[in-house]
Amino acid sequence: MELKKSLVIVISLMLALTFLNLLQDYTGKITSSYTSQKFKGSMTITPLIALQDEKITINIKGPYYMDNKKAYGEMSNKVYFYKDGKRKDEVKICANSRCKGDFTKEFTIPAKMYTESEWQEGTYTAKVYDYLNKKYIETNFIVTNESDSRIGCKEIDDTGNDQYHKSETISHYTGKKIAKKDECKTDKLLTEYYCCKNTDKNYKKELGICRIETKCLNKCNKGVCFS
Repeated sequence: MELKKSLVIVISLMLALTFLNLLQDYTGKITSSYTSQKFKGSMTITPLIALQDEKITINIKGPYYMDNKKAYGEMSNKVYFYKDGKRKDEVKICANSRCKGDFTKEFTIPAKMYTESEWQEGTYTAKVYDYLNKKYIETNFIVTNESDSRIGCKEIDDTGNDQYHKSETISHYTGKKIAKKDECKTDKLLTEYYCCKNTDKNYKKELGICRIETKCLNKCNKGVCFS
């Protein structure tokens, strides 16, 4: 009788151990499969069509993997800019040698000025290396000139509707290039131009931009209000 009991106990223990081993193997496979789910990052640039000396905004979503919750992988600490396979410039996105997370950076495209800039017109590629997936995250954008109708409407100094800063606004929405600078209509009255939607109450169809008149608190001079 005692021998039977001992055999039953031994067999039960063996079955229990076998079950635990199978469960551990199964759980391990699930965990392994789960943590192997890697996701690449993404990058967007606005505006997609830019001018020399214009500021672009770079939005980067870092690469990540899922391990019970989202965890970021590493990427290089710089965005590199290329044209025709040649590196033209770079911008740093974090202080460390490698970066984790999401980032927003601004970069001003070098102006042509009086000499030939390295940034000529054409299509550029922005790249940041994704160490998690061992490949580059990249996106394209275009550098062009004011006569390119693809720019739609642009405020050259990006001040918009601001009476204290003079701005030049260029629009192609009428089918031809129209350029307007803020100007003083009188010594007290300022006429401002800025990009807007065609549903805006200040939109002028014949110009393809918005126009508004502002009374200066003190005086208007050279297209700017002085307080």
